[in-house]
This record gives sequence, C-alpha cells and structure tokens, in this order.
Amino acid sequence: MTEPFSIRDALDLLDWKRRIFDVYREIRESNDAPMAWQRWRAVRDELFATHPQSPVRAERRASFTGLPFFDYDPAARVLADVKPAEPESYDIGTSGEPGGSYRFTRIATVDGTIGEDRFALEAYWLEGTAAGCSCPFAMRRRVGRRTEPDAISSTR
Repeated sequence: MTEPFSIRDALDLLDWKRRIFDVYREIRESNDAPMAWQRWRAVRDELFATHPQSPVRAERRASFTGLPFFDYDPAARVLADVKPAEPESYDIGTSGEPGGSYRFTRIATVDGTIGEDRFALEAYWLEGTAAGCSCPFAMRRRVGRRTEPDAISSTR
C-alpha cells in the first residue's frame, strides 16, 4: 500500500526540482563545458545520495557511490535549434495504472546534427505536473540494408 503524499513530501519534491532547475541554469551559463558536465554529475550524485526524494532507497544511500556515466566526450555534445510549434495534444497510456494516461502537448520542434546526421524532434509538455518537457525519440539500428527501431527513449 502506498503512503499518502504529505506536505513534507511535496516540499521535498519542490526542493529536488528547484535544485535540478538551478544546476541546468548554471551549466547553460557556463563557458567551460567539461567543468559544467562535472558540476552536473556532482549535483545529481549528491541528490541521489542524500535527498529525501532520491530514487535510491534510504537504506542504500550510505553506500551509494554515484551514477554510472561515460567519460566526458566533447564530440558527443549536441546543440540544437528549438522553435515554437503549433500545439497538438495526445493522451499516452501508462503501464502502471489500468486505464491511466498522461496528456502531452507538443510545444516546439528541435532541429540539429549529430556528427554528419541531421535530426528533427518534437518537444512535448507533460500536462498536469511540473515535470517539464520531453523529446521522445527512437533509437535505430542497422539490420542489413534497412534501419529498424531498437528502443523508444526520451530526454528531459
């Protein structure tokens, strides 16, 4: 049985979101990408290790040593142009609640390049929460002469 969501939980969640928003603002303002990446990792590791809203269970936080990441690679950095888009809403079914769904509204398009390849994504706002923006994309793999979806993922 799930415990009720308390005022303390709400304030802790608000604090988690504020800290995450602050670190994203901080790294966007930085002129030193490797240092900004290190700062982003340090803040996230600290939150996961100590914050009441951490997804790491309380009894495992003392032994938590950090999230697994690849080493910083400037070639993996992706810059893109974000442009407003005509809003379009979708209800996406959830896997955890029978008959449940989340409403997403398209708010922008995102265009850029990864290496030599151009990409175009749509950005969606998750309605009903302060969860923010999501850019769903399909990972693709080469199978012989054709490309097939491998997994669906999302960025935030």
